Amino acid sequence: MEIAVKRISHESKQGLREFVSEISSIGRLRHRNLVQLVGWCRRRGDLLLVYDFMPNGSLDNFLFEKPRMVLTWEQRFKII
Repeated sequence: MEIAVKRISHESKQGLREFVSEISSIGRLRHRNLVQLVGWCRRRGDLLLVYDFMPNGSLDNFLFEKPRMVLTWEQRFKII
């Protein structure tokens, strides 16, 4: 099983809020198009979120990074 680990800054209140928010929201969601939160850890000041690894990268990067690719309607419907 391959995983991805997201490390959140523990030095700011925003980082702690983001950490708690992701655990409470994403941890309860189940959808075939959403990455699954496998677990979390708070150790030695590090806030870590463990997700299933997605080999194609994030949808966010695909949609907002340059050069921007245009999705066909068929591709868009597959995302939903």
